[in-house]
Amino acid sequence: MLNNSTRNLLARTLASVTLAATSMTLHAAPQAMMRSNPRVSEIRLEVNLYSVAATTVGGLSTGRVAAFRMQNVEVAMPVMLRSTWCDTDFDKVAVRSWIDGGEIKLDAAQVFKRNADSAEGVFAFNMHTERNGFAELRVQATYLVQRWDVTVDEGAAAAVTWPRTWPAGTSRFLAKEPGIDPTNTDIMQCAESASPGGSRAVTPFYAAKNAVIAILTRWKAMVGGSGDRNADRSLRGISFSSGAFGLSVGRGSQLELAAACVAAVRSVQIPARIVYGLSVDGKNGASSVINFRFICEFYLPTIGWVPFDPLEMRSQGAASRAGRGSIKGFANVSDLSDVLPLGLQITPVGYEKADRFAIWGWRGVSAANVDSENATTRIRLETTSRGNGKTKSMPVPMIDPVP
Repeated sequence: MLNNSTRNLLARTLASVTLAATSMTLHAAPQAMMRSNPRVSEIRLEVNLYSVAATTVGGLSTGRVAAFRMQNVEVAMPVMLRSTWCDTDFDKVAVRSWIDGGEIKLDAAQVFKRNADSAEGVFAFNMHTERNGFAELRVQATYLVQRWDVTVDEGAAAAVTWPRTWPAGTSRFLAKEPGIDPTNTDIMQCAESASPGGSRAVTPFYAAKNAVIAILTRWKAMVGGSGDRNADRSLRGISFSSGAFGLSVGRGSQLELAAACVAAVRSVQIPARIVYGLSVDGKNGASSVINFRFICEFYLPTIGWVPFDPLEMRSQGAASRAGRGSIKGFANVSDLSDVLPLGLQITPVGYEKADRFAIWGWRGVSAANVDSENATTRIRLETTSRGNGKTKSMPVPMIDPVP
């Protein structure tokens, strides 16, 4: 029989072990997804909407036309305050804007706007001109980002079980939205049958992975590049398929593939989304080729938003590798830190596309009208290295909202 002293010692020991186990549980889970190798960059992002040269009459060019017919216009360039692999520093932000070459002076503190309870924000350039119309507008934002490599412990991620409810803020990433339809019967059947016994017979990690592979198995052809381009090869807008596309015909653009994969994951009741971003091919900043890159993510409790890239998975032969271990591009994505995440919508909420979808948007006092026959967008991105971050590694933040 234990005496009081022994019982007290045992109680203290058990309490210490329980506390240590609890601490390990709380702190080990987020480390299933780690950031490392931080790099700081200065970002200069610019959008230029302009009217093309009008037709030549009698050998003489008629010049540019006033393709935009409003006096007050607000241009919104999206920005992510935080993503799985990126944090944005707003301590030093510079903004500039022009209409027909005349600079419009704006206060950077008033231009930046954050969406409530979200990691999303915009640089909203509210510009005014006395003209009845104008031929060109240009907006530019300069700021700092810190981007990381991300490593996922796939074994730990695969062990996470289904929650009773998903965390607040993730429900929007279960619903239907333009371009992403988790209620599509074909997608639902494809995703649910991808896991033997159904999606609930496996953990969320495998249910998401199997659903994405099932889409890739039926996706036979990629259509177009990462974006539409102007005559000078500058980036203009997102590429979309012409004619039939999607799972039923097994073809489509990079964005359409990403949307089908996200819809499939949502259809098995796992929050998923597309992070719309830009990447620069080459290391020469403005002289390099800028591309759109669409990184998909799904949410795992205690871990966070796990990335995947359907295009990389496809290049790795994922369509023929169901159930065969790790696949590069799912959870562990190549060159993720080269991507500048911008937003979670094809245009910022409350704004319209201009001549075509290109992530940014605009609005005016009246509807934002563009003479699409005589207007075009040019997107520029310059990145300048500012060295390495001070914190060499850290767990990936599990939630979107930031202070």
